[in-house]
Amino acid sequence: MKLLSNIFFTGVFFVMAAFLAGCANMQGGMGSGGGGGSGDPSKELALKTLNEIRVSEGLQPFAYNSNLECSALAHAAYIVKNSVVSHDELAGKLGFTGKTPTDRGNVCGYKSTVFENLTFDSKDMQDALEGLLSAIYHRFTFLTPRINEIGVGTYDDGRQRGFVFNMGNSKLDEFCREGKSLASGVSVYGFCENKTLSLSKEIYDKMLNLSETRFVLYPHKTPSAVLFSGEIPDPYPTCKVTANPLSVEFVDEDVKMLSFRLFDAKGRERTDTKILSKTTDHNKKLTARQFALFSREVFDFGAKYKASFVYMGSDGQKREIEWNFETMRPSGKYFVVHGGEKLQLKVGESYTIFLKPRNCNDLMGSFSVRYAGKKADVTSNGTNTIRVKFNEDSANKLEITFSNGKKIWVEKEK
Repeated sequence: MKLLSNIFFTGVFFVMAAFLAGCANMQGGMGSGGGGGSGDPSKELALKTLNEIRVSEGLQPFAYNSNLECSALAHAAYIVKNSVVSHDELAGKLGFTGKTPTDRGNVCGYKSTVFENLTFDSKDMQDALEGLLSAIYHRFTFLTPRINEIGVGTYDDGRQRGFVFNMGNSKLDEFCREGKSLASGVSVYGFCENKTLSLSKEIYDKMLNLSETRFVLYPHKTPSAVLFSGEIPDPYPTCKVTANPLSVEFVDEDVKMLSFRLFDAKGRERTDTKILSKTTDHNKKLTARQFALFSREVFDFGAKYKASFVYMGSDGQKREIEWNFETMRPSGKYFVVHGGEKLQLKVGESYTIFLKPRNCNDLMGSFSVRYAGKKADVTSNGTNTIRVKFNEDSANKLEITFSNGKKIWVEKEK
């Protein structure tokens, strides 16, 4: 799975309106935007999952927007057809509709700036969302308080799959549609398709203020994935796999972080951690109000943890945010292994087997299977994870060797 996020809100963008017809053909009619949902079960799952998290953190839920769906669908097709992971498109390539996410949004009828998250070759929508929410830059894009509508595009050519999420601010889009500047004093421009439109900074800031919450936490009230492994750009290039990072974003207050700590259910602190902030983020993606903590040891499945963030507020007062969260369990039966185990599996049932990393660079990579007779079903199922299923006529025993040298033995339950 490859993940890519763009984090921006204003800037200079190019308009490619000549490709309206092509996008409309892919979409089957662009519509007017808005609406309660897409009608596609996988996209409804995306909307439900993201809105549960956003609402639990005091953010506006996403409304579904068909113009954003149009641009997302167009780019999902582009990245699959060209086997490329990028927010930018190149004219002349298959499926080109516009250089940037905002260009493609404009082509599809969205008049203001477009945010974009995408993932390439996720197994399905659930896998795509778990990966994107564990990737810190993507998460901050999904959970920014400055946006309130989304469109989802998926494309599968039978070999590769692309998932694209385009997001925007309905108030700014409406202003851009009206086509009349409201400028006085300090003004802002460049966020509409019509670059000459300007808006007073005071009104602009109010339109961005879509939430009354003071800060956004994750993981928090909804169970989260146990690990993070890979993002473009990579926030932690010296580690290939870590626990799902913790994050705090303040909505409209500048603060000074004093400490960021993580504890297990027994109150034991995890000290082998790395903290990212605006000053320590080598990719220069985080703002002064965004903070992330990475534990080099992955979380346990179905476990409870506590986080503490101590800061100095803009009023000079020292404050602490404490919150609890828990992690997901794999669906169905599962084993956590370290190497050397002998497992027994019931015939006809599918099992998840997770090889727990011994350090933050202990990736499984690939695996091989030795057996006598007909092979059982053994497939990769994500980072350090495989799925195994014995059938009645398959071999009775398997020897599975991982690329990091670890081995396990699996046999039919007697």
